[in-house]
Amino acid sequence: MGSKHPEFTQEWGPSEQPDQLRVDKLPLRLASFPEYAASVVSLLAALPLLVARLAAGARPRTSRPLPGAFLGVAVSPHPTYGDQLPDLVAELGVRRLLLRVPVWKRDEFAAYRRFADGFRGCDVVITVVQNRQSVCHLSQWRADLRELFTSFTGRATHFQLPVAPNRTKWGCVHMGDALDLLEAAQEVRADFPWVRLVGPGIIDFEPIPYLRGLFNRRRYQLD
Repeated sequence: MGSKHPEFTQEWGPSEQPDQLRVDKLPLRLASFPEYAASVVSLLAALPLLVARLAAGARPRTSRPLPGAFLGVAVSPHPTYGDQLPDLVAELGVRRLLLRVPVWKRDEFAAYRRFADGFRGCDVVITVVQNRQSVCHLSQWRADLRELFTSFTGRATHFQLPVAPNRTKWGCVHMGDALDLLEAAQEVRADFPWVRLVGPGIIDFEPIPYLRGLFNRRRYQLD
């Protein structure tokens, strides 16, 4: 029997995302069939709620929020321009920021915190970037989250995870891997009651994995 979490190597480029995998994905897809079936069950379970929502019609339009309160930007440390970013963000007038923090850069968590502290008056959401090792070694994932939450105590409350679980190159072969990460995060947050988990982090507007992240019997709570 193969491993529940087969390992593979990821290559990370300068654009803060992994390169396309250079592995044969067919064995991974075949091994993921039970999880794909579970995703279909989640879709069927959510279908009555979706139909009822559509039948209810459009909600009354509320007043439009001001752009500065609604829009946000993602920021990252940069060796040349990092010190200028707080002034540039202030010039834009936005107050909502997203900061991606890779868990394998655990030695730099304090530096990421100092970077976030430079944006005074801004709310920061931390996107916790996992890799395949996070999925295959959940004990390390828990330790990384614990250290990350500690590093941002008093600065950030909202943590988005996992990242792009519907794209294998980000580390999750299927949504079951993502749910394992979320359950582990739920265990860690028990010691950090102020932490709010944002997810399930689906990209490219794919409804089925999104519903799988919301409708399941796993032990975690998204805020």
